[in-house]
Amino acid sequence: MHRREEGAALVTVLMLIALMAGLIALAMDRTGAALSATRARIGHQEARFDLLSAEAVAVARLSAPEAGQPLAFAPFSVPVPGGTVSARLHDGGACFNLNALAVGPPQGPRLPDPAMMVRLARLLTLSGQSEADAALRARQAADRVAGGLLLDAHELKAVPGFAEMLAGDALCALPVSEPARININALTPADALWLAAMIGPPVTPVSAEQLLRTRPAGGFASVAAFLAGLSAPPGSPPLPFDTRSDWFRLDLNAQLGDAGLSERALIDARTRPLRVVGRIYGGP
Repeated sequence: MHRREEGAALVTVLMLIALMAGLIALAMDRTGAALSATRARIGHQEARFDLLSAEAVAVARLSAPEAGQPLAFAPFSVPVPGGTVSARLHDGGACFNLNALAVGPPQGPRLPDPAMMVRLARLLTLSGQSEADAALRARQAADRVAGGLLLDAHELKAVPGFAEMLAGDALCALPVSEPARININALTPADALWLAAMIGPPVTPVSAEQLLRTRPAGGFASVAAFLAGLSAPPGSPPLPFDTRSDWFRLDLNAQLGDAGLSERALIDARTRPLRVVGRIYGGP
């Protein structure tokens, strides 16, 4: 009996040792995971600080005398401790402002704007949707905007027919309820579809793209010259074409070792000093 008790005690001790070893291994795994998570959070925070530094550089570039020239839209990099931030400025008004689909004060009551609904339906049709579907979806979008300004264009992702469009940059939601100033010298061939939808016949995506590809090196001297190149009658349609921008979109990407973070910022250039009015963060 004594030997049996000794054997049982030995088994108990061995089980306790095995249990303790398992608990120690689990604790070490959790500690390692916590350390990794802490390092990731620190890297993420450092990347955010670096993105803010790149924002400041971009605002300085836009405030320079040559801000209206192609130099301002050329890609650039900002050196930061441990890496770099790649940056690219775009004309923030080169998109269909969904918040312009309804007219009235931002807090309501607001009513759908028939002219902007026609332009959105035209854009959806040029993108491959039937005229009937495009008209219905433009109305649904206008009704949604009439209820209040969108904070982000992706709020329309649940509306049928918009998910694919939102994958690109043709649609946006600026914090204003009117079409943004369209800088004719900042448009690119990629904007041809959206531009043709905004202007309408006789302008087509093909004719718009051709004009943008053959734009003079120094840009169009006037809006009249731009419209003449499109064979569009001067003063029609009543869109805010100009040779300067009210809004800029800034795309940033920070990569510091294993930590990465991207940002899309919206810069309000209507007043001085320029200011960042919106940010959306994403993965590397």
